[in-house]
Amino acid sequence: MAGTIVASVAGRVFDVGVRRGVSTQALTQVLRRSRRSLTDDARIPVARLYDGFALCMRQTQDAGFPLQAAKEIALEDYAVLGFALMVSESADQAFGRLARFGHLMTDSGSWRFKAETHQLDWVRFGERTLGHRAANECAVAELVNGLRRAFGSRLRLRGVRFRHAAPAQLSAHQRFFDAPLRFGQPTEGVDLPADMLAMPSQLKNPAMSRFFGAVLDRRAAKKQPVSAQLKEVLAQQLSSGALTARELAQRLGTSERSLRRSLAAEKTSYRVILEDVRRTTAHELLEAGHSVTETAFLLGFSETSALSRALRRWRC
Repeated sequence: MAGTIVASVAGRVFDVGVRRGVSTQALTQVLRRSRRSLTDDARIPVARLYDGFALCMRQTQDAGFPLQAAKEIALEDYAVLGFALMVSESADQAFGRLARFGHLMTDSGSWRFKAETHQLDWVRFGERTLGHRAANECAVAELVNGLRRAFGSRLRLRGVRFRHAAPAQLSAHQRFFDAPLRFGQPTEGVDLPADMLAMPSQLKNPAMSRFFGAVLDRRAAKKQPVSAQLKEVLAQQLSSGALTARELAQRLGTSERSLRRSLAAEKTSYRVILEDVRRTTAHELLEAGHSVTETAFLLGFSETSALSRALRRWRC
């Protein structure tokens, strides 16, 4: 599955494309949405964004088009996540939020921070089409824009990396990034200054940061797959005995029928998840030095022999 992305990003690409002479009708056709429907409360398949970029790149014949689009995409376009990044108290906190909550804006790729090398990598798999490459350039450029907004002239990038080959014309990229550019690399992203994590943001606001951080936590919890939510509930109450499907559904705020349907859609079931939680927890308890009897009690088995049979089945 290629994934989706918040529609407001496609809206910005739409706007820049139209200003550069791409027809509204053509963009509406490839994005399959009217401009007014491309808002931050809607999502579109990321493949349509790729198609939009490819159309604009071909019609403008401008290698710098993704950078122009990035200039139009503000942190505010990413709603709560954007505001949380803006008011973060430090680069460290912002990077952590970007990595943890980025899926709320797109599940087509993710940012990964390597503290030991002071690198932020953008990871998005898929065929390296023209639209895919342009969207990745735009993502990296958006990040740089956001960093400059938060840290101003103090920010001096050590380098910018891309997996694809360099375009024939590099002047737009050189002006935009103002840092060493490397193409054909194994990863793409930015190389940050060593003192970046300690830098306070110019936009930091501790009270607003706590508020938006709490909102992100709630939204991320809602986005968790039902199977992951079920694992958490089971892990918390194993020693009290297994809950019925109805009781589990109530804990998760849904009906028993909806719970079974959701698990089936994820190609799993209550029994499979219970077995997985028990097996994982058994490994942890036994390795921590608990006896088989203690482990049986903590896992909710009716007797030690039941755990012993399970251990043979799991080959612990």
